[in-house]
Amino acid sequence: MNDAPGKLTWFVCTDPAGLQRIWPAWERLAGADPAAGFYLAPSWLQAVVELTPDAAQGLHVVCIADGEDIVAIAPFVIRPGRTRLYRTRCLRLLGNIYSARRGFPVAQGYESAVATRLAGILVDDLGESWDLLQMEDIPEHDPFVRQLLAQCRALGAPCRATQQYGVVHTRLAGFASGGDLLASLSKNLRQKIRQYLRKLNKAGTVQAVLCSEPGAELESALADYRTLYDLSWKEAELYPDFHSRFGQRMARDGRLRLFLLYLVPGEQGGELSVDSELAHSRPEASSALPVAAYYFIIHRDVAYFLKTVYDPAWREASPGTVLFWFALRHLLEVDHCVHVDHQKGVEPYKLRWGELHGYMYRFTVWHPRRWLLRFEAWVGRTVRAVSGGRRAGTPG
Repeated sequence: MNDAPGKLTWFVCTDPAGLQRIWPAWERLAGADPAAGFYLAPSWLQAVVELTPDAAQGLHVVCIADGEDIVAIAPFVIRPGRTRLYRTRCLRLLGNIYSARRGFPVAQGYESAVATRLAGILVDDLGESWDLLQMEDIPEHDPFVRQLLAQCRALGAPCRATQQYGVVHTRLAGFASGGDLLASLSKNLRQKIRQYLRKLNKAGTVQAVLCSEPGAELESALADYRTLYDLSWKEAELYPDFHSRFGQRMARDGRLRLFLLYLVPGEQGGELSVDSELAHSRPEASSALPVAAYYFIIHRDVAYFLKTVYDPAWREASPGTVLFWFALRHLLEVDHCVHVDHQKGVEPYKLRWGELHGYMYRFTVWHPRRWLLRFEAWVGRTVRAVSGGRRAGTPG
């Protein structure tokens, strides 16, 4: 541990064993911050490190302490990068391609002191280790990151903010029942749900299923999810088994909600309606087909919407729309979630169910002593401004 001005000291974890020792402090810090969310919790970041092959490469996690207590964690990794002209060493925040938010667990009341200390550590103590600091998936108005950027600028480090994507939330708080929630939807969407239900019921027996418990049923449901993913329009995943393995972990913690819609073609059983109960196992018929799936994780009182897939052969019956209704009703009535976080992007199907909640940004910091990189960035900004092609962005 290195001495620092005032009470704050610091040390760096550079391997998974070091991370194991600080997980309890991480849990304490993230748990005390109501705004931290799922993606800053150790349960997610442990999975990132253990289930993503390259996530732990270049670990450089800065821990700041007051006496014996860790009061802030800056979970960096150092990765090679490249600008148009130069190779760089980039400091990035720990996460993987699926991370929808990144950030810094900081104890309440320490934000200003930690921002000042961390900026000094980055620019002076660790200054020879990096050229660019790129902090992605950060809420636009993250107060700690804003303080950190101000301190970096005070030390001569230029900063820039670039908008990445919007985030949609579906509000569930304030509704007493699924009936109230259904009545709040637009008339068009209510009609569409019933219309699609009629189409599916006409095609065969339809069953909406929830799998959230460890065991054979979950294994079967995750296999059906993978089958749907392979049938869908989506590109092959970079880490194809990540969500299956992560789902099994979350099921053991009681936090997985995997919803599937099955169809037994040609069979005429009881019709599925907007009021039907969810089943907890797939239909017994060997001809049962999975036609849609939704994958959620519950963290505190928020449902995080991680994945959706459906079989394009049934596109006209929109099984995803039907299944999302059953998922929302369960998340409201059983899990008592206050909202659904739709993660990255503002696709039209998300906006049918919710509203734009805000934007996520990438914040870039140039080391103050990397003059060639700073000059290159200045030239790029000048050319874009002159040509009228400046990217969306605001001052950091």
